[in-house]
Amino acid sequence: MRALYIAGPFMAETAFEIAGNVRAAEAVGLEVAKAGCMPMIPHANTASFHDQPIDVQHWYEGTLELMRRCDGVVCLPTWHLSKGARGEKAEAEALGMPVHVYDNPASLRDWLDDVATWHRPTWLGWRMREVARVARLSRRAVVKIHADDDVGPEDQKCVVVDVHVQKVKP
Repeated sequence: MRALYIAGPFMAETAFEIAGNVRAAEAVGLEVAKAGCMPMIPHANTASFHDQPIDVQHWYEGTLELMRRCDGVVCLPTWHLSKGARGEKAEAEALGMPVHVYDNPASLRDWLDDVATWHRPTWLGWRMREVARVARLSRRAVVKIHADDDVGPEDQKCVVVDVHVQKVKP
């Protein structure tokens, strides 16, 4: 099952407007679920956290990490009004992840059917960069890679790579 990240405005002037942003993200997430995918809706995860004394950079970095773990990004029509959503869309495009700006359920389903890059090699590069980052952080690591080239539809063979990072004892 594909996991799709929902990107759009969260913060607003009032709690009522924030609630409206959460509802808008949930509405698009519901359409994603109806289309057979699992929506990742960060708005819903933190809907009641907007008045907490946590630095906004924490949320930007955390939601980017959630997005990177998804298979694609669906942007709300108002995505361009949000600094965070603009950053998420830019990061997804830089990683080669499929991105769709939602306008209606039919266009979402058409996009899901048309995306030819759903197979892992599209964003295998960013996954490998993440492995390299983890290896650098641990200073000593062994990376084991197993590839299987018989995964995928007949007309679109792809490579699946399982990566395990283990700390090496000094």
